[in-house]
Amino acid sequence: MPVVLDRFVLVPQRWGIMATRAPRSASRPRPPASRTRQGNAASGTSRGSTGSTTRGGTGGTTRSGTSRGSSTSRSGSTRTSKSGRGTATPYRRGSSARGGSKGKSARRPPPPDNPLLILVGWLVAAISQIWMALAHTVGAAARTFGRSARDLDPAHRRDGLGLLAVCAASAQMRKTVFLITDAEGVAGVCRQDQTDPKDQEMRQLLTGEINAAVDGFYDGGADDVIVWDGHDGSQTLSALTIHPRSKLIIGDLGVSMTLERNYAAIAFIGQHARANRKGGIMAHSYSSLGIQTMLMNGKPVGEIETRAALAGAFHTPVIFLSGDQAAADDLRAIVPNAELAVVKEGFSNYACQTFSAEAARTLIRQHARLALQRVAEIKPYQITGPVDIQIEYTTRNALGVDARLRPGAEVVDPRTIRYRGKDFMEAWTRSQRP
Repeated sequence: MPVVLDRFVLVPQRWGIMATRAPRSASRPRPPASRTRQGNAASGTSRGSTGSTTRGGTGGTTRSGTSRGSSTSRSGSTRTSKSGRGTATPYRRGSSARGGSKGKSARRPPPPDNPLLILVGWLVAAISQIWMALAHTVGAAARTFGRSARDLDPAHRRDGLGLLAVCAASAQMRKTVFLITDAEGVAGVCRQDQTDPKDQEMRQLLTGEINAAVDGFYDGGADDVIVWDGHDGSQTLSALTIHPRSKLIIGDLGVSMTLERNYAAIAFIGQHARANRKGGIMAHSYSSLGIQTMLMNGKPVGEIETRAALAGAFHTPVIFLSGDQAAADDLRAIVPNAELAVVKEGFSNYACQTFSAEAARTLIRQHARLALQRVAEIKPYQITGPVDIQIEYTTRNALGVDARLRPGAEVVDPRTIRYRGKDFMEAWTRSQRP
């Protein structure tokens, strides 16, 4: 039984007592509105009339009492107005006349907009637009490679998935450094007899510098370091002494030098300068006995310039070099921001001032680490447009009678031949064919 206490009503509940605010005109609790079937709504009565309320529908109990106002009955679809005229109005779920204005149902106001949710929604929409714009750009670029690519998805419906796949593949690419080695640029090596592949001191000095560079690259974030034995027929290094975390390549690599594997970077260890280079220690271009000079588009070049251009053709930067001062200057001329470790200075072809082995290794380790940390800043060395490569051989290696039959070749004189190509790769490939 509800109990009226001043302006509040205590209503017994199953688990306790609930206090509700009493109506302004009620001195005692208003009887609950009757709930009947649709179409049997009870009409209100005039002031002082006797009204009845039925609970529970059929079979329920009935309470009688006198009401100052009109009684209100609710059903699933109608509500009797408080005016006492018995006019039925549609009942809306969640609406109530209690505490509202007469003749109208009080509706709950909509919740206010949350500025944070609006901002988040705007950001999501903006990111989505940017993502799809990038996706369409990537898709359009892919379709320029041929009609078969354009026919795969002409409506750009899968561009978003394609860009996602590209990003995932990029994230999973391993950062591998390809290390090209030679002997003439190693600290402590200044005479021709020291460059013999079987010279034990030279092998120890070269291996120590290689392993220091490998340590530096791993410290800089490398996943793999591939070492190529590039000195004198690839017969200088040994798997017994090479860095345990590196991998060793022995043998001739052909024209591309495995650069089609898309290494993260290229590096030189023990590198010498090009032929006829002032201050270069045992400077030569590929073969000190077989080649006199080498020109690329009219400029003198050697292993540094041509291998850097080859790496650039595969979009791979040269990030590091260790060797003498002349070799370092050769690389700086084409890759200004590459890391350089100068371990000796040449006075003449067979005279030099050199660092100790330990000092050279420390310097190499430091610059190798910095080189890989800065790999994103160092751009590949790329030559655009047609290229011609001219090679002047020594007298003992003069051209044969069939030299003029080589593709793209022009015989300049008995010892000089020039190769032309629409780009570096074509000219270089022609120059390397026997």
